[in-house]
Order: sequence, then structure tokens, then C-alpha cells
Amino acid sequence: MRIGIDARPLTVPMFGIGRYTLCLLKELTKVEGNSWYLYADRPIIHPIFGDNIVIREYPSHKRWLSLYRTQVPFARWAKKDKLDVFWSPRHHLPLMLDKSIRSVLTIHDLVWKKYPETMLRENLLVEKLLMPRSLIKADAVIAVSESTKNDLVESYPLIESKLSVIYEAIDRVGVSESRLLDKPYFLCVGTQEPRKNLRTSIAAFHQYRAAGGNRHLVVVGGKGWNLDDPQQGLKQNQEFIHILGRVCDEDLMTFYRFADAFVFPSLYEGFGLPPLEAMQFSVPVISSNRSSLPEVVGEGGILVDPMSKDQICDAMMKISRDQAFRNSLGEKAFEQSKKFSWLKAAKETLDVFKSQLP
Repeated sequence: MRIGIDARPLTVPMFGIGRYTLCLLKELTKVEGNSWYLYADRPIIHPIFGDNIVIREYPSHKRWLSLYRTQVPFARWAKKDKLDVFWSPRHHLPLMLDKSIRSVLTIHDLVWKKYPETMLRENLLVEKLLMPRSLIKADAVIAVSESTKNDLVESYPLIESKLSVIYEAIDRVGVSESRLLDKPYFLCVGTQEPRKNLRTSIAAFHQYRAAGGNRHLVVVGGKGWNLDDPQQGLKQNQEFIHILGRVCDEDLMTFYRFADAFVFPSLYEGFGLPPLEAMQFSVPVISSNRSSLPEVVGEGGILVDPMSKDQICDAMMKISRDQAFRNSLGEKAFEQSKKFSWLKAAKETLDVFKSQLP
């Protein structure tokens, strides 16, 4: 097969969709007999190399030209390269793609429908403009969880017959043998933006400390938007809260490894990689009971109402005071994490591509 890919997730700092794209491509491109064409509207900074890989990219980024480049030149490149299949791992297809080229679309979530107030206006408008049209055009649609599939069927019932669920997985990287914080702690990971619900996590932590809890709280993740300093107005316990911003992958995995629990009361996730990253180290999760998170966490954590400080605080207290319970939950977390594999995801994704051939 000759397969084209919207490689824009590989042109920016590595976040969820970028990680999904990179990890899948590492496995997909190992399969012999296929040629891969990576299309980008700017230079790719997370490249994949191989004799079966062709990269087509613009030498510089022009923000005002980005939408045009991904709609018109991508479609032209696809026709020139005589693609069998075009795959977009990020919600949008080139709508001018030739009808002879089969198209596959991955949908990670429907944040723009479920929580539009948590998105930047520009991103919201692009999703509104392109996602519905891309869903109609696509010959096959991959949802990354049953929750995302259900959201899609609820909003677009006519596409149900072309939907498949293929779970994401985790990229296992090196871990330091030394702790980065020499104190017991809970860990939060995620971009600091409203949907991640960091304020509630910190408020629950203050309640936990007031009730006699002795753990620290480590917060890792880049600055998002529409969020003031999460410690503003919460001056007590400053010495127990460590807000670190972005860290390298090795340090991130090290923080996961030595955490007593991972706290993730997100309001909405299409899949939710951070809990899975924690669970691979036998770290139990305090997770939201909404959207896809019960699918990911399984029996490896405590599911809570993400808006309830009391429930989050109670879960923190139970894990920190009952070591046997924590160990049992950690074992279940590790077993749950083994159910997810990029190799399995790649095989299933390739099967979707093959199903589009005549």
C-alpha cells in the first residue's frame, strides 16, 4: 500500500496526539511492503526515518497559510504520490482529496462539543468547520475509546457503520533510579487548562493536609490557557506543593515511578494517556469517573466525581494510610496497563487501512 499521513502532530512539541502519531508510526513503518508519505505544513521536528518513508514538508511555518496548505497542497501531493489510503491522526481530512483515494480519520475526543468553553476560540472554530465535514468524507473512522465512539454515534449516528475502536497505549522510556523528590507525594500531570481540573485537585489536597495527611503534591505539565496560578489564594501548604511545569520524558517517568498515587480528575478525556503511564509503574490512580477514564483505569484506581473535593480527599487519605490497599491497587494497575500496546494498536490500524483496498 501507498499510505499518506497528515504529519502535522510531528511538527510541534510532543503532546497527546503527537505521541499517538509518533508511537503508531514507529510500529506501522516496520511492516514490509508499504510506502509511507508524511505531509506537513512546516518542518517535522520528530522525524521517522526509513527507506519506505517519504517526507513532504514546507521549509517554514506560515500560520495564516496553514489551513490552505493542509487542504489544497496535501490533496495535490496525495494525487501525485498515487496514494491508496490517506490517514489523518488528528480529526481533519483534506476535503479536496481525490475520491479515488480512500481516507481514514482518527478521532480522539469531542471536546469542542462537550466542553467548548475549555477551548481556545481559534481551535474551536477549526474543529467546528472541519471535523463534521471530515467525518462525512472519511471512508473509515477510528475512535480511541468506546466512550469516544459513543460520543460520535450520539452526534453523528449515520457514521456508526464505519467506526472502529482502537485503544492508544504508552511509550515506555528510560527511568532514573534516583528519586527527584525525597518525600512521599501524589502526582498530577497535564497541561494547566480548565478541562484538566487542576484547581479541584489542589483544593482537595489542601483538605487532605488539613485532615492530617502528610504527603506532598507534585504538579507536572506545561502552561495552558485561561488559568491563573493554581496556588493563588491557597497560601497554606505552599511548602508541600511543587508546581514544576514541563519536564523531560525521563524525569516525568521517574516522577510517575515513585508516586504514591496519580491524581487525574479530568472533566473529559477521549482516552487519557497519563493514567496509563502511571499504572505501568504499579501506581494506583485517583481518576475521574467520566468519559473514557473508567475504560482506561479499570480496577487499577479509585473512580471519583471530578468536582467533589471530598471524594478526591478521601481517596488520597485511604491510599496514604492503608499500605496494603495501596499495594493491592498498584498490582491491579500494573495488570491493567498490560492490556494496552502500540504493537496491537498498529496491527489493528493497519487492518483498517487494508479493509479500504478493493
